Amino acid sequence: MKRNSATQLVLSVILAILLVSCGEPAIPPTPTVTPLPTLTPTLTPIPPTETPVPSATPTETPSPVPTQSLSLISDALLSAAQGMEVAEAAVYDPYKAGIHPIVFIAANDQKWWNDNLPESWRPSNVSQVELVAVLRFINDQIESRQYRMPGGGLVAVRSYRVDTEVMLREARTGNMVATTLFRGGPSPALPHRIPAGTQAFYGDIVAYEIVELWLKDYVEK
Repeated sequence: MKRNSATQLVLSVILAILLVSCGEPAIPPTPTVTPLPTLTPTLTPIPPTETPVPSATPTETPSPVPTQSLSLISDALLSAAQGMEVAEAAVYDPYKAGIHPIVFIAANDQKWWNDNLPESWRPSNVSQVELVAVLRFINDQIESRQYRMPGGGLVAVRSYRVDTEVMLREARTGNMVATTLFRGGPSPALPHRIPAGTQAFYGDIVAYEIVELWLKDYVEK
């Protein structure tokens, strides 16, 4: 039993020596965190790029069409009166609302007929005309008589009723739109005596207002 006690004592001494020689267990050092440098952004100025301003393309202003007299307009549309095309004239659309400008073409008193047109019906130039009213005057003989002249010769003098045919045509194509015949006024009665040089007597033609009333259905929509 003493032997066991001695053995334990020896072991206790050895353990104490080991503890003293080893000391306290080493504690691993705390790592030092080195702060990263703060990067200050450097602004590099970029020179402005000059974007070229596109040059303005000049807008072509159409030249105004000069105003023409009704006489010149009618003369320019003589081909349409004969059923032929006039490319400068406007297209007639019967279903289009509004005024369809018109002119008269006549062998007699053409200026008088055009001067009576309502202002709203009158075109300013050929390019505005859509319709052409062609007038044809038909002399219908009603009476005839022989007259003795002072020199002893005889001369035949006639009396006529003058009917008016209206042919409405498209100004651009010359195509017929409508036609009608207006009976003229009574032929004058032949007198017993006539002035020298007299050859015929003529009745009155249809009134302008009657022709205009007929045309209104085609000109105003």
